[in-house]
Amino acid sequence: MGKNIAKQRNKSVGSTSPKPSSKKKDIREIELNKIDIGELCLRKNPEEDLEQLAKSIESLGLIHYPMVRQKPNGRYEIVCGHRRCLAHKRNKEKTILCRVMDVDPLDAIYIAIAENMQGIRKPADPVRVGESLQELKRRTGMPEAEIAEKIGCQQSTVAELTGLMRLPKYILEKIDNDPKKTNNDRKKRFKYSHAVEISKLEENRFYREVEVNALLNKKITLGVSSTEIRKLVQLINEGHYDRLPEPVKTFLWTSKYMTAAMARLFLYPEEIIEPDDGNAKLLCKTASALDKKERQEFIERAIKREWSYETARKELIKLIKQRSGLLQPARAQKSQADQPPMSAAQELYCDISTLLSKLDSGRYQLSDFAKSDQGDIAKLCEAGILLRRRLRSFLRALRQAFNGHKVNA
Repeated sequence: MGKNIAKQRNKSVGSTSPKPSSKKKDIREIELNKIDIGELCLRKNPEEDLEQLAKSIESLGLIHYPMVRQKPNGRYEIVCGHRRCLAHKRNKEKTILCRVMDVDPLDAIYIAIAENMQGIRKPADPVRVGESLQELKRRTGMPEAEIAEKIGCQQSTVAELTGLMRLPKYILEKIDNDPKKTNNDRKKRFKYSHAVEISKLEENRFYREVEVNALLNKKITLGVSSTEIRKLVQLINEGHYDRLPEPVKTFLWTSKYMTAAMARLFLYPEEIIEPDDGNAKLLCKTASALDKKERQEFIERAIKREWSYETARKELIKLIKQRSGLLQPARAQKSQADQPPMSAAQELYCDISTLLSKLDSGRYQLSDFAKSDQGDIAKLCEAGILLRRRLRSFLRALRQAFNGHKVNA
């Protein structure tokens, strides 16, 4: 059902789940027509591949007895061991040896989940396990950590399984954990791990269902990895996705070359500059000053040419160096020593232009500061006022010093 659940297979159910040994129990031979499947079957298709189990029981006998609980009407409900009972029916048996347990319905759920999490023969359906865990949380009000301790698994596994319930039902029905898929189909399978990553999309987003469908389609049609799905969800949850223009958003959902990393390349080109580069300050200023139209054209070119992220990163660094005067086009290469140093006026102009570009491009929005500390907001306001005063006094001095120049404040 997934790696996290598979890791629980070696754990002992009796050490952490409601202990069967502490309940009244006995072994009885019960007629199969008096046993009900009930609601505790946590496998999507319990009758799938049943023939192998039926042959094993017919040859070796029943090694593990199914657990059942007696209902008030005298019939029995299976707690765990549904496939063993079905295999007996397939073998035309009339009765089966069962371990009868005196447990209430709530403890029966605990035992069923703990038994199926081990996946002794066939993994349980993650959606049904998630539904059962959700029901436990609703009935008991227990936190996930306590539930995890009771059933003998990690808290993160419980969180993943219950998190699946935040997805629409039709999405959950698409989860496919069939290991028999061919290599051609495998990349486009929508597995438990992909559903877990998509379920982490924030619930309060206005277009959440549209974004969930977009993530699903990107997986099924383009075969992206669960790691890429996780990065896309992170891009959305952190608010970066909302800053993308519509054409770039379209690329994100329709092209396998448009990844979350490429989206960040569009939004924050200055992030690709190495801090130990001798010209890092100049390159960061130039990268931040690239206008939105130019960045969008670059992304469109990268997608059209099917560049990988690494290729796109190198090409963008080359473009930034050209804009900075550190790299000339191939037709007119000049050595770096031939480049004149920046004057004081050019350097200050570059600093001011970078700040204006960030403010004008919508890079900073009021919503970005909602979670900021009030003290930091106050410091920012003071810095803004001080900057305005300094610029006014500086421009006034500049006009007085250079009367021959027309300087408009």
